[in-house]
Amino acid sequence: MRSISDELSIIGEPPSDIDLVVHVLNGLGPAFKEIAAAIRARDNPISFEDLHDKLVEYENFLKREEVRAVSPPITAHVTQRSGHSSTSTPRHYNNNKVSSNSRGYQSFSNSNRGYHGSYQPPRKRPGQGYKGFCQLCDQQGHSAKRCPRVRPVISTAPTANYTATASPKPPNWLLDSAASHHITDDLNNLSLTSVYEGSDAIVIGDGTGLQITHAGHATLPTPFKDFALSNVLCVPSIKKNLLSVSQFYKTNNTSIEFFPAYFLVKDLRTGATLILGRNKNDVYVWPESLSPLTSFHAFVGVKAPLIDWYRRLGHPSSRILHHLVTSCTLPLSTSSSNVTCDSCLCHKSQRLPFHVSSLKSHGPLDLIYTDVWGLAPISSTEGYRFYVIFVDHFIKYIWFYPICHKSDVSLIFPKFKVIVENYFKKSIVSMYSDNGGEYVKLKEYFATHGITHLTTPPHTPQHNGTAERRHRHIVDTGLTMLHQASLPLSFWFHAFQAATFLINRLPTPILQLKSPFESLFGHLPNYLKLRVFGCLCYPWLRPYAKHKLDPRSRPCVFLGYSLTQSAYKCFDPTIQCLFISRHVRFVETAFPFAASPHARPSSPSLPNWALSFDIPSPPPVPLSLSSPPLLQSAMPVSSPAALLPHLQQATVHSY
Repeated sequence: MRSISDELSIIGEPPSDIDLVVHVLNGLGPAFKEIAAAIRARDNPISFEDLHDKLVEYENFLKREEVRAVSPPITAHVTQRSGHSSTSTPRHYNNNKVSSNSRGYQSFSNSNRGYHGSYQPPRKRPGQGYKGFCQLCDQQGHSAKRCPRVRPVISTAPTANYTATASPKPPNWLLDSAASHHITDDLNNLSLTSVYEGSDAIVIGDGTGLQITHAGHATLPTPFKDFALSNVLCVPSIKKNLLSVSQFYKTNNTSIEFFPAYFLVKDLRTGATLILGRNKNDVYVWPESLSPLTSFHAFVGVKAPLIDWYRRLGHPSSRILHHLVTSCTLPLSTSSSNVTCDSCLCHKSQRLPFHVSSLKSHGPLDLIYTDVWGLAPISSTEGYRFYVIFVDHFIKYIWFYPICHKSDVSLIFPKFKVIVENYFKKSIVSMYSDNGGEYVKLKEYFATHGITHLTTPPHTPQHNGTAERRHRHIVDTGLTMLHQASLPLSFWFHAFQAATFLINRLPTPILQLKSPFESLFGHLPNYLKLRVFGCLCYPWLRPYAKHKLDPRSRPCVFLGYSLTQSAYKCFDPTIQCLFISRHVRFVETAFPFAASPHARPSSPSLPNWALSFDIPSPPPVPLSLSSPPLLQSAMPVSSPAALLPHLQQATVHSY
């Protein structure tokens, strides 16, 4: 039926589950009549897969019933002395008394049912004898009731039967590495027993199969641990209890080591010895009685406190110490579980773990993190060796200021304070920094203006992690862009400034995938004006030409975005000038310094292509357009646009 269903599915006409179920039920034989009627009587239709599972289960049930039908019948035989009068004393039989005959059958008698009256043999018809076989001696011509082997009980005195419960003797188990299951001959050794319904048998050395009657579980109690024996088979015809080594391994997570005179049972995880057994007559026998001295433990003559064991073991960790005390039963004089060791506190001191910061902010300028980066191993083209950043905790916006000396922070911060407080129309509440001298110098200024100054503990920069992580982000991004453009490391200031400009415009999960720029100004940044850092560009330079025949542009290197104008910074390596212009053409796939034979020098060098131009020097640059002084050059890259003037004319900076 399944193959037909698959063929119909291939051609695009799969049969429904109801059709399959109806055809299968109609094709069942008489043996499945009962289950077919039960399925048809269901209120809800059954699926084809469930029907298949139920039919397979019912078929297995029928097979088990057939096996039971062919098994030898259990018979109960009663013997009585022949010729006894009908008024004889009734005979009684003990409860649960089992006897076995030579053919392997068992006979049961029940004392709850007394047999009264004498046995009256059936009358024989003339010329007809007994044709059956005796169930005791296997001879033809008489039954087991008249077998000469049965000796009648002559005593007719009244008897009284009683039962008494004796203390059971622990079973004797033999370790067998060739046994696949635990085997016992006594059903009393098992708990949670059930009748064995399978057709399997226990095969012994000569190939004979021994019948299994029950299955259950057993326990081997010891002073230290109770070992579980699962899937124990009851075979009454076997004479010894066999303990399967492989099953014992799996159930109790142990290992057994055999030696000529004894064997050891060890814990598989710790290797601790749990049981010591003996070899008796070349057979390894599970010990009948166990004392605490059977297992191997560490013993000393006098109990010692826990601190002494701690020192004896070489100052181990608390977890290891308590494990040894528990598993090896070390003698302790006190039950204290705490150990305080001065030597460990002095020589094992480590930094404690950090937790989530408890500092909170509810708006801009509530909390500002600040930190200084440097000293740079290479001075920038403008002579900078440091930079300082200010990070708002609420909006995550970064203000970037390059400086020549750390002490310049005391000059930068007052200017920064005026700009941000004027824009947000509120005062700075708290500043968080390390204990650097540049910030200690500002303590009086903070106190005068009502600013709370929070600092990190000594040698704990992790508390200023917000600023430290921004340093890593800026430096990693800037160095990556320098490497991509093959620019000298002396251009690190322009790369770090451009990296800060981009980081402020990138979405962050901390702000639910909003950028700090959007959080500050309330609108998305203009991503269309972004260009590849360090690429080839051509700014419009017509205002700087000496005459009308001079070129209107020249090849330059793009170094980022202007701080105060909506324009780009373009560096001309031939004349060492930085032009700021709005009218720029970009070739983002070309990097001029990548073609230079000295692509990564410490100071700017002229690429090969720049040497072929004969360009006159630009006219003198006014002082206001030259390289800015310290405070002017420290203007932040991403300061609010509303606070900074926008100059419309092109400017040029000379180095």
